[in-house]
Amino acid sequence: MKPSLRTNGLLSACVLLLLVLCWASVSAPLRFARQRQQREAVVKERLLLIRQAQAAYLRAKGSYAADLHTLVAGGYMADSVQYIPYAGGKRFELSTTVMAGKSGRNVPLMECGAAYADYLRGMDATEIDNMTRQAEEAGQYAGLKIGDLTTANDNAGNWE
Repeated sequence: MKPSLRTNGLLSACVLLLLVLCWASVSAPLRFARQRQQREAVVKERLLLIRQAQAAYLRAKGSYAADLHTLVAGGYMADSVQYIPYAGGKRFELSTTVMAGKSGRNVPLMECGAAYADYLRGMDATEIDNMTRQAEEAGQYAGLKIGDLTTANDNAGNWE
Protein backbone atom coordinates (compact mmCIF):
# COMPACT_ATOMS: atom_id res chain seq x y z
CA MET A 1 0.00 0.00 0.00
CA LYS A 2 1.45 3.30 -1.11
CA PRO A 3 1.19 6.25 1.37
CA SER A 4 -0.95 9.02 0.02
CA LEU A 5 -0.02 12.67 -0.22
CA ARG A 6 -2.52 13.41 2.55
CA THR A 7 -0.85 10.90 4.91
CA ASN A 8 2.58 12.35 4.16
CA GLY A 9 1.30 15.85 4.91
CA LEU A 10 -0.22 14.70 8.19
CA LEU A 11 3.00 12.97 9.23
CA SER A 12 5.04 16.05 8.28
CA ALA A 13 2.76 18.25 10.40
CA CYS A 14 3.18 15.87 13.36
CA VAL A 15 6.96 15.91 13.01
CA LEU A 16 6.95 19.71 12.81
CA LEU A 17 4.76 19.94 15.93
CA LEU A 18 7.11 17.62 17.84
CA LEU A 19 10.11 19.71 16.78
CA VAL A 20 8.43 22.89 18.02
CA LEU A 21 7.52 21.25 21.35
CA CYS A 22 11.09 19.98 21.82
CA TRP A 23 12.53 23.40 21.04
CA ALA A 24 10.13 25.09 23.48
CA SER A 25 10.97 22.64 26.27
CA VAL A 26 14.68 23.31 25.85
CA SER A 27 14.49 27.07 25.34
CA ALA A 28 12.22 27.88 28.32
CA PRO A 29 14.84 27.11 31.01
CA LEU A 30 17.52 28.91 29.00
CA ARG A 31 15.29 31.97 28.64
CA PHE A 32 14.53 31.88 32.40
CA ALA A 33 18.25 31.67 33.24
CA ARG A 34 19.05 34.60 30.94
CA GLN A 35 16.28 36.79 32.37
CA ARG A 36 17.25 35.81 35.92
CA GLN A 37 20.86 36.79 35.27
CA GLN A 38 19.82 40.17 33.86
CA ARG A 39 17.53 40.91 36.79
CA GLU A 40 20.07 39.79 39.38
CA ALA A 41 22.68 42.14 37.92
CA VAL A 42 20.38 45.13 38.55
CA VAL A 43 19.44 43.92 42.06
CA LYS A 44 23.12 43.43 42.94
CA GLU A 45 23.90 47.00 41.82
CA ARG A 46 21.23 48.35 44.17
CA LEU A 47 22.41 46.19 47.06
CA LEU A 48 25.95 47.47 46.57
CA LEU A 49 24.65 51.06 46.65
CA ILE A 50 22.80 50.30 49.89
CA ARG A 51 26.00 48.78 51.32
CA GLN A 52 27.93 51.96 50.44
CA ALA A 53 25.22 54.13 51.99
CA GLN A 54 25.19 52.05 55.18
CA ALA A 55 29.00 52.21 55.41
CA ALA A 56 28.89 56.01 55.11
CA TYR A 57 26.11 56.19 57.71
CA LEU A 58 28.10 53.91 60.05
CA ARG A 59 31.18 56.15 59.75
CA ALA A 60 29.10 59.26 60.47
CA LYS A 61 26.79 57.93 63.21
CA GLY A 62 28.54 54.90 64.71
CA SER A 63 25.68 52.51 63.90
CA TYR A 64 23.74 51.34 60.88
CA ALA A 65 20.53 53.03 59.79
CA ALA A 66 17.55 51.00 60.98
CA ASP A 67 15.57 51.64 57.81
CA LEU A 68 16.10 52.69 54.21
CA HIS A 69 14.09 55.88 54.65
CA THR A 70 16.74 57.17 57.07
CA LEU A 71 19.44 56.68 54.42
CA VAL A 72 17.35 58.50 51.81
CA ALA A 73 16.38 61.35 54.16
CA GLY A 74 20.02 61.75 55.25
CA GLY A 75 21.20 62.05 51.65
CA TYR A 76 23.22 58.83 51.75
CA MET A 77 21.42 57.33 48.74
CA ALA A 78 18.80 58.18 46.13
CA ASP A 79 15.15 57.38 46.84
CA SER A 80 14.93 54.94 43.91
CA VAL A 81 17.65 52.69 45.39
CA GLN A 82 15.39 51.44 48.19
CA TYR A 83 13.02 49.74 45.72
CA ILE A 84 13.60 46.20 44.44
CA PRO A 85 13.73 46.24 40.63
CA TYR A 86 10.89 44.30 38.93
CA ALA A 87 9.02 43.94 42.25
CA GLY A 88 6.20 46.41 41.69
CA GLY A 89 7.29 49.02 44.24
CA LYS A 90 8.37 46.68 47.03
CA ARG A 91 11.32 47.83 49.16
CA PHE A 92 14.41 45.86 50.10
CA GLU A 93 14.18 44.19 53.52
CA LEU A 94 16.62 45.78 55.96
CA SER A 95 17.43 44.60 59.48
CA THR A 96 20.06 45.80 61.92
CA THR A 97 21.36 44.62 65.27
CA VAL A 98 24.34 44.89 67.58
CA MET A 99 26.30 41.81 68.66
CA ALA A 100 28.96 41.53 71.32
CA GLY A 101 32.28 40.66 69.68
CA LYS A 102 34.94 38.30 71.05
CA SER A 103 36.70 41.25 72.70
CA GLY A 104 33.46 42.35 74.37
CA ARG A 105 33.10 45.34 72.06
CA ASN A 106 29.71 45.86 70.42
CA VAL A 107 29.73 45.12 66.70
CA PRO A 108 26.93 46.62 64.58
CA LEU A 109 25.50 44.22 62.00
CA MET A 110 23.07 44.69 59.15
CA GLU A 111 21.37 42.56 56.54
CA CYS A 112 19.55 43.78 53.45
CA GLY A 113 18.01 41.58 50.79
CA ALA A 114 15.45 40.79 48.14
CA ALA A 115 13.72 37.42 47.85
CA TYR A 116 13.59 35.48 44.59
CA ALA A 117 9.81 35.83 44.53
CA ASP A 118 10.16 39.62 44.57
CA TYR A 119 12.70 40.37 41.85
CA LEU A 120 11.77 37.42 39.63
CA ARG A 121 8.11 38.41 39.77
CA GLY A 122 6.22 37.62 36.57
CA MET A 123 8.58 34.83 35.54
CA ASP A 124 8.04 31.04 35.75
CA ALA A 125 6.50 30.48 39.19
CA THR A 126 7.52 26.81 39.30
CA GLU A 127 11.19 27.69 38.75
CA ILE A 128 11.01 30.40 41.44
CA ASP A 129 9.37 28.01 43.91
CA ASN A 130 12.05 25.37 43.20
CA MET A 131 14.87 27.89 43.74
CA THR A 132 13.27 29.10 46.98
CA ARG A 133 12.75 25.56 48.27
CA GLN A 134 16.34 24.54 47.43
CA ALA A 135 17.78 27.58 49.22
CA GLU A 136 15.63 27.02 52.30
CA GLU A 137 16.55 23.32 52.43
CA ALA A 138 20.23 24.28 52.26
CA GLY A 139 19.74 26.81 55.08
CA GLN A 140 20.50 29.75 52.78
CA TYR A 141 18.72 33.02 52.10
CA ALA A 142 16.22 32.53 49.27
CA GLY A 143 17.32 35.51 47.20
CA LEU A 144 20.13 38.05 47.11
CA LYS A 145 21.38 39.79 50.24
CA ILE A 146 24.25 41.71 51.73
CA GLY A 147 25.43 41.39 55.31
CA ASP A 148 24.30 38.97 57.98
CA LEU A 149 22.68 39.42 61.39
CA THR A 150 24.46 36.46 62.97
CA THR A 151 28.04 36.87 61.73
CA ALA A 152 30.24 39.84 60.98
CA ASN A 153 31.08 39.41 57.27
CA ASP A 154 31.91 42.99 56.20
CA ASN A 155 28.45 43.09 54.59
CA ALA A 156 29.47 40.75 51.80
CA GLY A 157 26.83 39.70 49.34
CA ASN A 158 25.71 36.07 49.33
CA TRP A 159 26.82 35.91 45.68
CA GLU A 160 30.37 37.10 46.42
